[in-house]
Amino acid sequence: MYDLVLKTYEGMFNNLRNDDTKSPFVSVGESFEIALAFLAKQYGYKDISGEAYDLSIDIYAHQSNLFLETKTVLDKLLKNNVRMIIASDNDLKMLKVQMLKHDLAKYFTGYCVSEAIKAYKPTVRFIVSLKKYVSNDPSNYYIVGDMPFDVECGKRLGIKSVLMDRKNAKLDLSADYVINDLHELLLIMGLG
Repeated sequence: MYDLVLKTYEGMFNNLRNDDTKSPFVSVGESFEIALAFLAKQYGYKDISGEAYDLSIDIYAHQSNLFLETKTVLDKLLKNNVRMIIASDNDLKMLKVQMLKHDLAKYFTGYCVSEAIKAYKPTVRFIVSLKKYVSNDPSNYYIVGDMPFDVECGKRLGIKSVLMDRKNAKLDLSADYVINDLHELLLIMGLG
């Protein structure tokens, strides 16, 4: 059941990721709701789509964990006055729960969140919103992510991309850097 929900949701979500002209915008929480309603109707499951948003907040925010090295690396970046923003396909509420749970607010000077922009990475609308954080000299900017569309965002912004590939799955070899541990980011940036 879990795999079926995930496959349905991801298929729907990937279609949204490639089209920033979609109107009206469908948030992550709404996408879960639509997927669960579809599966209930298609397979005769109990319709729990009304609980989808709370379930997604619980699963992706309240039950979230950071990787062991995350705080150490963030502390080092903060100590070196590295300006960081969050570029996320999250819903605002989910991001706020995660920020509070993991005490992350002190590290980030801003955020670019799909729900606020009404578009997903790497659409034109998302890139335009991210550009306000990048100066005329993009040579000292990096986008760090764990998906190929994060790498695509870097390309469209004209900045370096760092792909986090913890499983060494060779997700996207077109990234400027592929790392398995956030400590490697410090080396890339000359802070290691």
